[in-house]
This record gives sequence, C-alpha cells and structure tokens, in this order.
Amino acid sequence: MGKILIYDDEEPIVRKIKSAIRGLNLGLKPIVFVSLEDLRDYIYSDDNWDEVKAVVFDLAQKKEEDAGIIDFEILEDIKYCVENRRVPILIHSAYANQLDVLATYPSVLLYKKSGKSIKNVRNDIGLMERTGFLNLFSEGPLLKDELMLCEPKLNWGDLLVKRVLQEHFIDNFKGVNILEQLSEIIQLDNPQRETYLKYLKPAVDSLKATAKD
Repeated sequence: MGKILIYDDEEPIVRKIKSAIRGLNLGLKPIVFVSLEDLRDYIYSDDNWDEVKAVVFDLAQKKEEDAGIIDFEILEDIKYCVENRRVPILIHSAYANQLDVLATYPSVLLYKKSGKSIKNVRNDIGLMERTGFLNLFSEGPLLKDELMLCEPKLNWGDLLVKRVLQEHFIDNFKGVNILEQLSEIIQLDNPQRETYLKYLKPAVDSLKATAKD
C-alpha cells in the first residue's frame, strides 16, 4: 500500500484531504501530521520513506498566520524534500502562489486553497497513481527490482545511485507540465508501460552505464 504524507495544522482540512485520497480507491494510505515537529521527525529519517509516493504540505502554521509571517518554517523542509526525496510535493496553501522560491523547485506542484483545491489535489494524485508515475522513483518494489537487474547489481543505499536517481527524477519536471503529459499518456493502451519508458527507463539506463564504468 502506497503512502501519501499530509501536513496541515487545520484538522478539518486534514480530514477532507484524507477522505479525498481514500475515496480514490487506489490503495493509497494517508499519513497525517498536524504539527511541524511530528512531520520533521518523520521526513528526515530514511527508514520512513518506503512506499511513500507523494506529499501534500500546507505552508502556514496558525501561529505564523496570526503573526502575519510569510517566511514559513516549512520552507526549509520543502527544500530538503526537493533535494533528497523522489516524490511529487503538492503544496496546498492559501499562499501557494505568493512565494517565488516555490516556483524554482521542479518537483513542487502548487494548489491555492479554494473550494475546489482539495478536489484538484485528489484528481492529480489519482492521475499520477493510475499512470504509474508515483511508483517509478519512490522507494518501492519497482525501483528496487530494477536495481537488482543491473549488472553488476547496484547497492540501493549507494550515494551515487541516489544522486543519479534524484537528478533524473527532477529532470522529468523541468520545462514541462508533468500533469499534462500524464493526461495524454493515460489515454494510451498501456499507460503504465508508457510512463515507465518515458520517465524511468532513461534513469535505469544511466545507472547501468554507471555500473559498468
């Protein structure tokens, strides 16, 4: 079962996102955090990332909103995830479109909170899951099996392997609208195969070349 991390300190919002993801009926399990401290305890441990396929983060803690602060604490955690975690980062926040730095992160998708924003988050997670995109680079069986097939076999924890995978994951987002691409792929006869060939196979080929050097 794939996991979706959800962080928002407004519990009614968390409940709605949690219900929306479960309503996809795709076997995705919401993992919920309502405090930034608990989220940090989770995301900075490599042991917690098996089967994590995407994250949905709010930006502002209530105390920051009340104080009128927009230099949000979570920005450093988002930067860390962009640089170290191979999952789409969905920012669901009233401030999503107000911070220029977020637009510089290729794997970040922005959703300004509105009456339809949770539906949009749900639909986009559903699209990425149905096309198989969320399985490609996350720490799950598909990628681990691919590494086992490389000759010589590559060590899952090798820093070079992680760097190559991270670079290819981020490159998939650069200069394109990944959701538009996946919307076209979902129309094909075998969308998961097409997604694999387009996004993951180049990374695997690069790793195979690395293994031979």
